[in-house]
Amino acid sequence: MGGYEFVDKPHYDNSDYSDTKTASINTHDRFATVGAILSQYTGKPKAGDLRVVLYNPYCDRLDYYFMPKAGWESIREYGEANRGKLRARYNPEQDRVHKWHKWRVSTFQELAEMPATVTEPDQFTQTTMAQTPLLSLFEW
Repeated sequence: MGGYEFVDKPHYDNSDYSDTKTASINTHDRFATVGAILSQYTGKPKAGDLRVVLYNPYCDRLDYYFMPKAGWESIREYGEANRGKLRARYNPEQDRVHKWHKWRVSTFQELAEMPATVTEPDQFTQTTMAQTPLLSLFEW
């Protein structure tokens, strides 16, 4: 559907270097969490963009997020307890996941067909990370 193949390589799932993830919103704390963004063997982050299907138990529906590599790298946590995760709080009144809302897409097809922002697995380096603006505490 998206013009790439499933390849299941270290640090990426798809031939366009993106990774496919499922996640859900926890009802006890309203956090949406994407896990395993770091390799369990090397600790190296995923190579490219994340294609996320998120279950929202507040609305009993699936939501879709295309997270560009530069974007999710700028919001990932580095503490020991959460360094392998992307977390963001869901606001039921606004029906939005803060930190992720700008990456939400309407359908699974749109998610699948989003063009990758990474063209080679080691394209995203610490140098490009230093050039990526980080979100302030108030933008989370």
